[in-house]
Amino acid sequence: MKKLIAMTGIIALTAISAFTVQAKESPKNLNENVGRVASQQRAKQMCAEWPGCEEWMIAQEAKNPTFRIVDAEVEQWLSKWEGGQSIWLHRFYVKITENGKTKTYRFLQNYKEGSYTYGKPAQIKKFPGHPFTTNFSQHIKLNYEKDIAAEVKNFPFFADWLFSNRFYFSKAIPSQYIVKYDEQGNAIWGLSLYVNVSVGPNQSRFFRFRSQQTKAGGSYAHDRIPQEIKRFPALPQMF
Repeated sequence: MKKLIAMTGIIALTAISAFTVQAKESPKNLNENVGRVASQQRAKQMCAEWPGCEEWMIAQEAKNPTFRIVDAEVEQWLSKWEGGQSIWLHRFYVKITENGKTKTYRFLQNYKEGSYTYGKPAQIKKFPGHPFTTNFSQHIKLNYEKDIAAEVKNFPFFADWLFSNRFYFSKAIPSQYIVKYDEQGNAIWGLSLYVNVSVGPNQSRFFRFRSQQTKAGGSYAHDRIPQEIKRFPALPQMF
């Protein structure tokens, strides 16, 4: 009986000790797990929004149960003007894990004769990261009515420029894209903000602000004075 009581006490102490260690470690582990799950959910949501990505993901999971999409990012830029219409293009990147290894795939969007096409993903060497270390893209297509106030904040000279010229803000469209890659193959991101301002009764002028990272993952150098442009682009027509 004494041996049973002693053994029960040892088990209880061991359980308490293990619980104490787990309690000390759990906040950090919990935060990491929550962040990991949130990143995967965001990436899967973006994949579902890109034509063909979800089908590709399901096919890969069927072939290999270890396949997981763990991160995603998108480029969006004004490619050209055609017949007075603004033509936007997108590129979509997904980072995956498979058999303990990490890989990156790129999906392309092409435009020809008034229509968009989407090809199969191609593996590339490195995931390009994100334009910002926080506030990653949540969707392929931005909700401009909801997100534009936050996008304008990425251009710190915009408010002073607007006030000093006595312009009235009307509309804006943001874009994000990779300007170049450094010698190590890391992406240098750029941002543009197309702005429509009112300068009088039924009179508008159009401008483009630009920003570019000084180095991969670094801060941005911003235009103090925007470039005036002849036309204001339409919102990107996705899919």
